[in-house]
Amino acid sequence: MTLINSINQDIKKAKLIGICLVVAGILCLLAPFAVGLSITWIVGIFLLVGGIAQLIAVFLARSFRDNLMPSILGAIAFIVGCYLTFSPASSLGVLTLILAGYFLVTGAMEAIWAFSARPATGWGWLFFSGVITFILGLMIWMQFPLSGVWAVGTLVGVHLILSGWIFFAIAGSVQQA
Repeated sequence: MTLINSINQDIKKAKLIGICLVVAGILCLLAPFAVGLSITWIVGIFLLVGGIAQLIAVFLARSFRDNLMPSILGAIAFIVGCYLTFSPASSLGVLTLILAGYFLVTGAMEAIWAFSARPATGWGWLFFSGVITFILGLMIWMQFPLSGVWAVGTLVGVHLILSGWIFFAIAGSVQQA
């Protein structure tokens, strides 16, 4: 009986995680600008701390000539981290443009990849994914700077909702088995 109870507890936990992710996703969709600013600020803090740590490591190594590249990379991380941390609103716009470019390139590459895999089963789904991704990138790009207000937070919210549904669906399928 303990194995069955353990499985039932895991199913309940998975469903609870799924519900929490869906709720978090809905909250993100209700305040996408705040979520985008928060993500920008957190990434900035991580880069700032990482840049400082890298510069300290180079300083402690006492060999600047051998550590020129890590010094430059540490300085870049520090500068970008400062920019993201201390002006998250303008940084959010930059992140949005990077995201749009990423979706445009990824979508185009997926569509090309789909045609090269055309005789294989499922190539149409890959092509469909590429087209949708490209269109999403185009939408974000063409709506900029307005998309800077909604894109990052909305995409995080949608991702959380989908992840939550996946947790819930997997738990349900395990429960039925």
